[in-house]
Amino acid sequence: MILFETIIIFALLLGIGQILRRTKFEDAIRRVLRIFIIYVALPALVLATFLKNPVHLSNFILTFIAFVILVFGIFVAFFASKFLNLDKPSAGSFIITSAHANTGFLGYPISFYFFGSTGLFYAVLYDLGMFIGLITIVTFTAGIYGKNKPNISNILLNFFKFPPLYAFIFGILIGNFWGVGVEGIMADTVNLFELIGSTSLFFTLLYLGMYLDIGKISKFIKISVLSSVIKLGAIPAFAFLIICLMGLLNIPLTPMEKNIILLQSLMPSGLMTMILAVHYKLNSDIASGNVLVTTLIFFFLLFVLSLLFGHKIFFL
Repeated sequence: MILFETIIIFALLLGIGQILRRTKFEDAIRRVLRIFIIYVALPALVLATFLKNPVHLSNFILTFIAFVILVFGIFVAFFASKFLNLDKPSAGSFIITSAHANTGFLGYPISFYFFGSTGLFYAVLYDLGMFIGLITIVTFTAGIYGKNKPNISNILLNFFKFPPLYAFIFGILIGNFWGVGVEGIMADTVNLFELIGSTSLFFTLLYLGMYLDIGKISKFIKISVLSSVIKLGAIPAFAFLIICLMGLLNIPLTPMEKNIILLQSLMPSGLMTMILAVHYKLNSDIASGNVLVTTLIFFFLLFVLSLLFGHKIFFL
């Protein structure tokens, strides 16, 4: 399937989500989708990936790179918030949504869709760095700018309540240390996990379509546009510079690793930033507006790529 057709399907799923948003069953549907994605589809996808792809210590370079990219995004967004002269709660929302990316909820299924299980393998390692950043520097940034101070116990609790984390751990233990191959019954099991996980993109797009509030775009459009420039312009450019620097330092990165670094750096603002904005009493309208605008622009960028490069994705 060429990329152009893929983007059309993405747009249709987001549109169906918007239609479901206007039904009386919206809350129930959204709850079921979220439970299935977080507790079934994503864990199955991650588990299948790490059963098929043994992990080596050198692979965690992507985890480190992701964290460095996140820190860079926070610094850029911090100075941009000074330029905008935002009040403290608004600045906090702007910073965390401009820096943190949706590398798990959206990044996993899209990486798998375009690059298969090998691409997803590296996407999970990249997301681990972003996830570590979320529960540390992003959460503490929200706490500094918000009215509620960060609670260490709640941060750790939320970390250990993330089901794909356990799929990641079990996949490494079984695939690496127990030396289980993917043959016979084991291969059938892995294929079943992969089949279940492959539905994650479909349901994630429906969920995003139901979550996005189009009415909030115009309220803070200038702020959201600047956030998009940082999230979808400055950060991917910095990611590209890191890839070039790794080459100059003779630190090897495979073509797939480079692809995933660029793709994940292009991901829109993370949904968890909206939850943090509400919890720490930041400006939730700016947070939701930034998530919406960066998500829409992200899919528009994929659409443009499909027009320019046909069935190929313009990565290294």
